[in-house]
Amino acid sequence: MDKCKDCGGQIEKGAMLDYTYGGVLAQRYSKTDNLPQGKNKAFMGMREADFQDIRRINAFRCIKCNRVYLYAQEIIAAKNTINVKPIILLLVMLAFIFLCLTLFISYTVN
Repeated sequence: MDKCKDCGGQIEKGAMLDYTYGGVLAQRYSKTDNLPQGKNKAFMGMREADFQDIRRINAFRCIKCNRVYLYAQEIIAAKNTINVKPIILLLVMLAFIFLCLTLFISYTVN
């Protein structure tokens, strides 16, 4: 897609992001026959096994009119995974240990 279907403006490629616990994931489309019905509209209790044909969502935004077009990727994508760098976890753990030691020393001195 090179031009916007509405205004003819230039299109830029992007992604729909899913801000989740501890990371940012690419949005996915999935076919499923087990969507919650009635008042229970949350996805609580749904397992990843309930989803089939998982595909990434490609987003295209018109720079001129800001319209966003969403398309499911043709190639089936892998499951969402959170890629947290081990060095970040190490730094967080060291900061926590330093805080605990500081509190312990301040209580023992007083």
